[in-house]
Amino acid sequence: MDASSAIILYKAKLHLIVCEMYQVVMSPSVYDEITGNIYPGAEGYQQLLADKKITLRVPGIGNFREPDLSALNTLHKGERDVIELYYAGDGDFVITDDGAAARYCKRHQVPFINALLIPVIIEISGKKSDVYTQAVFNRVMGIGRYSDWVINFAEKCDREDLSFFLP
Repeated sequence: MDASSAIILYKAKLHLIVCEMYQVVMSPSVYDEITGNIYPGAEGYQQLLADKKITLRVPGIGNFREPDLSALNTLHKGERDVIELYYAGDGDFVITDDGAAARYCKRHQVPFINALLIPVIIEISGKKSDVYTQAVFNRVMGIGRYSDWVINFAEKCDREDLSFFLP
């Protein structure tokens, strides 16, 4: 997960349920960006790390997938590190709300979702009611910056579209 997604999920009060649904892995650069800059969620993510509900991993150890390094190097460090963690096998997919990282993932077949899809996944997986998930969907939409096509996809996608990402 990158810092922008982590902050959005914290502001939307979804960070805890995400950590219950998934084994969340962050790079030290992402964690330091959130906690070192005292962004919203800094204390929350410090507590999640202390409680072992998130894992920090250094990217690049044990690479078994072959990334396109030239394109990857155009991303900011946090987003680059998150994708490198995926390439190293430290995660099944990436959670990013960074446009450049999302474009990279799309071009290079790296499975990814953004924070706006988390409420949809929560609803599809039956973790919370549709009333709850609609409220947090609207909250995430108000916090993040999403293009119309991203919002339209999130509003219309179904279990089949998100099956790979279901917990």
